[in-house]
Amino acid sequence: MTTPPSDLRKVHMLLTYILSEFDRVCGQIGVDYALYGGSAIGAVRHGGFIPWDDDIDVFMLRPDYERFLREAPAHLSEGFRIDNQTSVPRYHLLFSKLGLTGTVFRSQGEVNPDYTPPIFLDIFPLDTVPADAKRFRSMCRKTWWWGRLLFLSGIPTPGLPGMVAWKRSLIHAVTRSVNLALRTAQMSPRGLYARWEKAARSAEGEATGTYADFTMRDPWNWTVHRDEFLPTRRVPFEAIEASIPHDVDALLTRGYGDYMRVPDPADRRTHLPETLEFGRFDPDQGGVPNLLASRDEEDPRSEPTTGQEQ
Repeated sequence: MTTPPSDLRKVHMLLTYILSEFDRVCGQIGVDYALYGGSAIGAVRHGGFIPWDDDIDVFMLRPDYERFLREAPAHLSEGFRIDNQTSVPRYHLLFSKLGLTGTVFRSQGEVNPDYTPPIFLDIFPLDTVPADAKRFRSMCRKTWWWGRLLFLSGIPTPGLPGMVAWKRSLIHAVTRSVNLALRTAQMSPRGLYARWEKAARSAEGEATGTYADFTMRDPWNWTVHRDEFLPTRRVPFEAIEASIPHDVDALLTRGYGDYMRVPDPADRRTHLPETLEFGRFDPDQGGVPNLLASRDEEDPRSEPTTGQEQ
């Protein structure tokens, strides 16, 4: 299943609206952020969204992340909400979402019976990497373990696209058993998250100047040096402006290799929305302003013009 073009355009409109609000609030409270992953690729390669992408990712250093979570609610416009371990009792993710109240974006194979995600922007924290490589490997193992348990505490049958049926059934038998065991043992998502966070922040305060996204399975591929991240740079993103890392090429090359190459259709990934509801923010009903740059099938941003990317 793929998102119909008309719905994908509406998703892009709402996501740009959310990014505009996030950018405004970050400027108001004085915290730094940058577009991350596919969103950074989209900004560099397409001047906005990767045409088939259906989300926005940003990252922040841990102190700015915590400050945003603490101070942003007082500055956000009506209709916005922040979802994370504090606001959602059985939240199964390691990062926060800024979303629109009354909307729904539920991905195939990621159905948490206790949490309905909105149309959202993902906010990832970057934590300090210690100078000792052995300690870093230990942090990676611990965060992987607690992070996977947290995910399975909410998602008993994770999506496994492309996997043969018998293997998917076997894995789902295991994941359902893990989910049941965690609930039977009354291991709450908040308790699992606390263990993950303790591991992820165990080098906090050490002046190494290197950070990693410990929400990922392979944090070593998602390391960021301070001078690569800061000072951030402003670039066009659709009809607004947003921040990207200072040396975005170094980060994207490390994470994706030749990130300016447009992947073949079979390799293009999305969140495969199973349920998509726009609520009162439906662009067709005037729910949000149109913040998309106009583009058509001949738009040169659909193909790379220089450099590298995924």
